[in-house]
Amino acid sequence: MRWSERIKLAFETFKRVALPIYGWYFIFAFAGLGILITGLLPFLLPMLNRGTRSFSGPFPNPNPPMPPGVSSGGLSPFGDMLAPYLSSPYLAQAPYFLLFFLFILLLSWLGSSAFMTGMFNLTQKAFHEAVRFRDFRFSGIPRVLGWYGILTLVSFLVILAGIFGAFALRGMSYALPLFGGLYVLLMVSLALFLMPWFSTSAFYMLNHRDLNFTHSLKGSWNFYQRNMGSLWIYFITMIGIQILISFINQASTSLGFIVALLAGPFTAILPIVWVLSLEEEENQQRLTLASPSDSESTLTLPQESTSDASASSPSAPVSPSASEAPMTPASPANQESEIPPAAQVLSDSVNYCPTCGQKTRPGANYCAQCGTQL
Repeated sequence: MRWSERIKLAFETFKRVALPIYGWYFIFAFAGLGILITGLLPFLLPMLNRGTRSFSGPFPNPNPPMPPGVSSGGLSPFGDMLAPYLSSPYLAQAPYFLLFFLFILLLSWLGSSAFMTGMFNLTQKAFHEAVRFRDFRFSGIPRVLGWYGILTLVSFLVILAGIFGAFALRGMSYALPLFGGLYVLLMVSLALFLMPWFSTSAFYMLNHRDLNFTHSLKGSWNFYQRNMGSLWIYFITMIGIQILISFINQASTSLGFIVALLAGPFTAILPIVWVLSLEEEENQQRLTLASPSDSESTLTLPQESTSDASASSPSAPVSPSASEAPMTPASPANQESEIPPAAQVLSDSVNYCPTCGQKTRPGANYCAQCGTQL
């Protein structure tokens, strides 16, 4: 499938999924914004009232009087701008701000995973048929949570390794800049190489919920290796869309905001459509490759059966074994020799019909039972 056909397929899918996905998009956006404002409100109130001496909020006065002869400019290199925030009331709020920051990270992790899972389930159904608002479901969310958890942990370890490396080389004037340059170059190159996999692997794992987490993660990497060119085309398409939105935003801020708002759900379902179409192509190729082998096997089966039958049927009769020897009838000479004379005379005088086995009279020409000529 060409690039234009995939874009056309993405637009057709987007038309079927537009209304439900816009509804859920605004629900998640407003819910996240409300939680963020509610959490930051106790910390922002002292900053908004820092010009007043009397403060009636839940925190102490953020502007305590300075000792005589000490200017607020001596507390920090930024003078009076940061001096109120370095005082003890604001330092007392630091644990609250840190906990709230961790809470926002956790909420973003859960919210983005939930939205991505529901959006995939909605788009997967809209790929072939019309969808409704309630088709947005959260089945498969543990996979996305685990995948984003792994990405966050690996990113944290990589950043920590860079910090420790820079700390170990801090005394070397030439080694530290060299290490910093190589570290940044390696991380940027690795991130660019893996970015298409990062943006599509979660959707591959959601599309293969019959596999466990480890096998689906390995399958996503194999899928990226098989379709690296197509996934890189998707990634370049996404970069082009973002560059176009930024140009429109520079020309007109209001127009750029509207375009970004309208294009957001489309760019969200674009990787899902790309993954689903690529997997559909792979399944069709497997069926195409499997059908000739099936026809060949059906054609060769009768030949093999006839050859086996010819091989199993002997040209000459097989002699009976020793165990079957007593069951074989004896020759007429032996039978005559074994029959006593009186019985032989009796057998000569008694006849039987060869057709029905009825006993007949001696000298009769026809069978009285079936009428067969004797």
